[in-house]
Amino acid sequence: MPRVSYAFFTLAALCGLVGTLWGENMGRTNDHSTFIAHAHLNLVGWVSMAVMGGFYALAARTYPRWLAWTNFALQAVGAICLTIAMVYLMAFVDRRFIPLAIVGSAATVLGMVAFLAAVLVSWRNSERAGG
Repeated sequence: MPRVSYAFFTLAALCGLVGTLWGENMGRTNDHSTFIAHAHLNLVGWVSMAVMGGFYALAARTYPRWLAWTNFALQAVGAICLTIAMVYLMAFVDRRFIPLAIVGSAATVLGMVAFLAAVLVSWRNSERAGG
């Protein structure tokens, strides 16, 4: 399996663990004030990164390595920035975190663009190879 897949799976598992513990804590304390941040961590961090890691494992050697690592960096920045920003924006109504939310949103969108580009390049390369 490519190293980039391990990177995606490692960060996905970390996000999944933190998200699970966070969700358990929200349920135990009945304090759901950070549920939006929790959802961003689980969807952008755990789910998206796991799917991307799986794709890169399955499509090994059909995409440019730099594009996969760019995708990883953007997705990681997006997951971290969005989660932190959502905690402060939703739970504490601290508008100073709006720029962090914008950075996180932009990184996540660009991460998805990079992922789509990697899928399309991989598809083209696999068809050229007779796949």
